[in-house]
Amino acid sequence: MTRFVRYLPTRDSFALAAAFGSFSAFVELVRAHRSSFWHGMGWAEWSSVAFGAAAYTSVILFLTELLHRSASRVFSRRTPSSKGICVCATLGALGVWIALGASSASARPLTVCATVLIVLGMGATTAALDVFWNVPVRVSATLWGMAVPSGLLALIAASHFWTFHERRPFLVLIVPLAWTAFTALAEMGVYLARRRSPGPFAGLDRCLIALACAAVPVVIMQYEPLLPQSGAEAPKRPSALLITADALRADYCALYGGSAATPALQSLAKDGVVFERGYSLSPWTIPSVVALMGSQYPRSLSGSFHKYTNVDYS
Repeated sequence: MTRFVRYLPTRDSFALAAAFGSFSAFVELVRAHRSSFWHGMGWAEWSSVAFGAAAYTSVILFLTELLHRSASRVFSRRTPSSKGICVCATLGALGVWIALGASSASARPLTVCATVLIVLGMGATTAALDVFWNVPVRVSATLWGMAVPSGLLALIAASHFWTFHERRPFLVLIVPLAWTAFTALAEMGVYLARRRSPGPFAGLDRCLIALACAAVPVVIMQYEPLLPQSGAEAPKRPSALLITADALRADYCALYGGSAATPALQSLAKDGVVFERGYSLSPWTIPSVVALMGSQYPRSLSGSFHKYTNVDYS
């Protein structure tokens, strides 16, 4: 039994793997929110995020134990070192992120650099608290893990508030990552201050700080999205208005010689360009509109709507 327990991962390894795993899944969400075609999340997407966090955590835990046990054999150490576990977990998290996230075709240099800096910062602060203030590694890792939900709420708030901002991809990346780091550092500061004067409610203050940092994005989400500048301050660029109508044939409209009155379209046509020939991407509504919004042919889109029809798009 003792020999079996010796091979189990330590609590520090579990805590670090969970913190790095949840943060890695959070970064995947950040990358998704930066897309111009982001449309929100349902229960299926949230389930995928939870599964991704568990997968990241499992892989990072395995790599942490593998690296740490290999290093212990090389340096002839039988007792696990918290600082060594911290270094191995950081290296494992970086390896997983570079292998799975940074190497994908959708990865952007700014996203990769910002993620690497945060991962290194997580490992550095955890090790520093252990060396200089004797804070257990599992406690520091837990504080980082508690900061991830605040970053997630900041991501949703930033994506909502800067929906129409021209630098939305940059803001959606930087603001949530910075807010996550700020929340973790605030929790660590409160933890260190509380250690000097412990009270009957030790640990409650850190939870209150995490809740306060999570409440700020929730308040921001109650405001309307920030609209682009108007008037003389607005940048000079072409504007486009897309009007879609379901089951409307062009030859029925007066604009194209039909009998149905279309005064609004005719008014727009006087100051715009009229196309005599236009072709739909599909003979029915759902794939046609989805393909139009996604700038792709229906055959390259998700096949979820194929069950409603017998049309073959291949």
